[in-house]
Amino acid sequence: MPANDSNPHAYDAGTPVQAVMSRDVLSVDADTTLGAAREQMRLAGVHHLLVYDRSRLVAVISDRDLLAHLSPRLGTMAEQRDDTSTLLRRVFQAASYQPVTIPCGATIAAAAAILLRHTISCAPVTDALGEVVGVLTSRDLLGALSRMAPERRAS
Repeated sequence: MPANDSNPHAYDAGTPVQAVMSRDVLSVDADTTLGAAREQMRLAGVHHLLVYDRSRLVAVISDRDLLAHLSPRLGTMAEQRDDTSTLLRRVFQAASYQPVTIPCGATIAAAAAILLRHTISCAPVTDALGEVVGVLTSRDLLGALSRMAPERRAS
């Protein structure tokens, strides 16, 4: 909920996550190659993808997961065939399973606490039935913080 009527885009700690989350949820199948997942992230300008297996959310894969599982020599003069073969590994081999989710009724303050407690930068937002309705990232929360009414930021 906006912090005051004069600025409809000002937020406070009690603002619901739906106000700041991304509703355009990007996802991949668990059997997708790491190369395809990396390309999807690059084209969409995102750092996380939700991972589904048979229509069920099972994991989240981040650009950091990709960095940990792809050869650091990819795209360099030192690249070898073994390096490019890492692109053929599957998302299920690199993703973070049992993703932490945030209930859609949570406030941005509660959501920030969840991300901090679990040391993650992205979480799917779910409705009462457990269905994914969006994604909340640390960038979304920083954007909301930057739009907090000045009198709310100091307190």
